[in-house]
Amino acid sequence: MCLVLRAKTLLVYSRTDPASSNIASHVLELLGKTEELTVRGYRVVYSDELNLVLLELEGELIYADYVEDLVEAELAIFLSRHEAAARRPSLTVHVPGNWTEEAKHGGRPQSFCIAPAFSMLVALNVLWTERADYGLGDWLCSYEATHHGPYLEKLPAFFVEIGSTETEWRNERAGELVAVSALESAGKQGGEAFLGLGGPHYAPKLTSYALERKAPLGHIAPRYVLDSISSSVLLKAVDRTLEPVTGVVVDWKGTKKHQRENLLPSLAERGVRIIRA
Repeated sequence: MCLVLRAKTLLVYSRTDPASSNIASHVLELLGKTEELTVRGYRVVYSDELNLVLLELEGELIYADYVEDLVEAELAIFLSRHEAAARRPSLTVHVPGNWTEEAKHGGRPQSFCIAPAFSMLVALNVLWTERADYGLGDWLCSYEATHHGPYLEKLPAFFVEIGSTETEWRNERAGELVAVSALESAGKQGGEAFLGLGGPHYAPKLTSYALERKAPLGHIAPRYVLDSISSSVLLKAVDRTLEPVTGVVVDWKGTKKHQRENLLPSLAERGVRIIRA
């Protein structure tokens, strides 16, 4: 299937996702002059000034593996809602992928999108440093562990999300801030990246480490998968990171001794230094 459109950055949203549509509306306001196109039935807004495409889909973004058939780009950012049982207001970023043999929410088993670690840290830092100015100072702001689909073979990708209920998804200030963070992160690359290991899904210790040390994290393997994965899966995540992975940041108290003994030696043999957080 031929690629039909090229841009440096691809932003993807779903018009049936209220948070996604909220964010996209603010992206359009920030873009200024644009051109609207239809690509094989999909609505596309193109900014020549930023070399950026905003692609409108319908349905769940976690199943949008086909976006690589529509747009050729250097980076894809999915604008999405976040759902959680705790229903806590939140602003999160993460890479799509599945650590285990299960792929219940899109993607492929034990497979990962390419993690654009530096771009993702830029987005997270914007959310972290500016959320109080948007009246969102009490919202959770963090990385999430790598999880769900879609699976993209060649296109580095991450999600930036508003959680966790309808009230937050439609919050205009949250939509504007996430739009700003996505545009700020577009096209950014750094010299190195880090793997994250251990801790809970929202990775508070790893988030703090990354923001304080300016250490871009790509894939994060939370403690709830560590007994279900092998070192070869971790090495796959290293290889599926845009920037060279030079270290693994370990939430030491968020891992068990046998997990570290099983998983860290292969990383060290690869030359990935072990960093205790």
